[in-house]
Amino acid sequence: GVITDAAGDVTDLRDVRIKFNGEFPRLSGSLKWTGDSGTIANLNVQYSHSKTDSINDEDRNPVIGIGSFRDFDNNGRGSGYEIGGDIEFGLGPGKLKIIGLDRNDTDDFGQLARVIFDDDSPTTGSQFVGTAETSESIARGEYRWDRWGGNLEVDLEAAYNELEQTSELLSLDPVGRFAAIPLPNSSGRVHEDRYEIILSYGRTLAGGLTLRAAAGTENSTLEQTGPGGLTREFWGPKGSLSLAWPTTRNGLNVSLNLERRVGQLDF
Repeated sequence: GVITDAAGDVTDLRDVRIKFNGEFPRLSGSLKWTGDSGTIANLNVQYSHSKTDSINDEDRNPVIGIGSFRDFDNNGRGSGYEIGGDIEFGLGPGKLKIIGLDRNDTDDFGQLARVIFDDDSPTTGSQFVGTAETSESIARGEYRWDRWGGNLEVDLEAAYNELEQTSELLSLDPVGRFAAIPLPNSSGRVHEDRYEIILSYGRTLAGGLTLRAAAGTENSTLEQTGPGGLTREFWGPKGSLSLAWPTTRNGLNVSLNLERRVGQLDF
């Protein structure tokens, strides 16, 4: 490669070599069971693993100054699993469905950079390493039954989310060893507890017009640990109203939907 300045004059000649290796295996499976009484159960399992290594080497030959060799390595190791399932069965006048999910992802990453000078000056360099782990657990129950010429449904959900990250910065000292240097706010943890309840009702009205209405609330608590950690609580009403009418003209369908959502934290 040729490096030039703003005037177009050559300042540096570089020979760059880049190499990347990656492996991303994944294993998954599912089971389904139907009982004689109409009970239906499902189970899904998934495991994944990742391994990445990249190398970016540069021979640097400046027009003015000392030539050098820059060695830059970037690597990552990760693994994760997800287990989810549900079971539905008759209970009283209606049906109850219980849903569960648990997942976790862990990533270890690192970067290493060194500059080796042609005149045997001391090598300079730095290294950054870190680990990030995210997890989520969800439990949900849905109960529905026929009522008032339509169907009613009550949904309850509890979710627990967590993100934890640690990192470290090191610098190459004159004797060729990497020593840790201060890195403020390099570690932290965020945890969320969230609960939701929704009541919905749907039925078909005159002329094929269908109505679906839902209302409920969501409460969450966010907790941050580490320097300046905070704990905050949120509450928000949520709901929706939808009307749908299939006309008899050329397959035209007319629908109206109003909804109030509560945003979720993206971990």
